[in-house]
Order: sequence, then structure tokens, then C-alpha cells
Amino acid sequence: MVPSSGTLEAPAAVRGSAPPGLDGPVLEGFLHRVLKDWMGLKAEHFADREDAGTSLPLEAMLRFSDPFAGVLVVRSVPEFASVLAAKTSCLDLDPFIVLVVRVWREMVRDLYAVEMKDVQPCRYRTSRPADWPQRAPDAASLSLVGRWPLEMRLWKGAEDLR
Repeated sequence: MVPSSGTLEAPAAVRGSAPPGLDGPVLEGFLHRVLKDWMGLKAEHFADREDAGTSLPLEAMLRFSDPFAGVLVVRSVPEFASVLAAKTSCLDLDPFIVLVVRVWREMVRDLYAVEMKDVQPCRYRTSRPADWPQRAPDAASLSLVGRWPLEMRLWKGAEDLR
């Protein structure tokens, strides 16, 4: 878990390789910190993974190759986008996509101790389960923000960057 101090206790991960120990609770810690610091929203852990087929039609996917290769998917319900929109001044940007990018940036900064200007940009695309890597995620969690579910799934590895 990410300590409340905001930094990992382990040394920075080696660039080019997936960070060891990046599991659901650590991933969820990045999400909770971004929600609290950026939006003032409190999130609570609900489950390590959601496999029950819950309909979460609000989806965003980031594919990235630096500092390690992977795919990050964040899903929720459309009503959550309204909550974010009411709490932010990102008038020209979709606040849900901004949230997903902020979580990725937080993860990269903490795990690799690199400046974001030195990292290759991630690639956003709309998401649906048919677009996901064809294997179980390496890390996943389901949180509740108020009454809204917020699910994250992370796949590590270049083979998933199709």
C-alpha cells in the first residue's frame, strides 16, 4: 500500500521493466490520493476485482510504453462524470480522462522517481472490454466514491500494446 506520506518505501523501479509489487492495493492508493488531493473526494476500497459483469459504461484506456509498457483501464458509471465535472474547472477537457491521466502520472512519478517531461506520452483511447488485453489484469481494484463505483485494471507488458 502507498503510505500516507505519499511515497513508496521501496527504491525507484528500474526504467524499462514493470515495477515489482504493483498490485491492486498500490494502484488503488494512487487513485485515492489523486481523488483526495485534486478533487477533495474520498474513496473507499470495495473489492480487489470486479468480475461480476457490472455495467460500467464510462471507460477510458491508456496505453503506454515508458517507463514500462502497459495498459490502464478505468471504468465507472456516467453519473460519476457529472460529479467530477461539478468539482473541476477543466472546462475544455473531459474530467474523467484527466482523472485517468493524473492517476497514471502519479503512478509513474512515485514508482520511477522520474520527471514527467522525460517520459514518453501515453496514448488515450476509448475503451470497451473487447479492446482489453486477452488475459487477466496484473492489478485490479474496485473503489466506491460516494455511491459511485470506480474500477481500475492494469496490465503490464509490451505484448498488450496492440
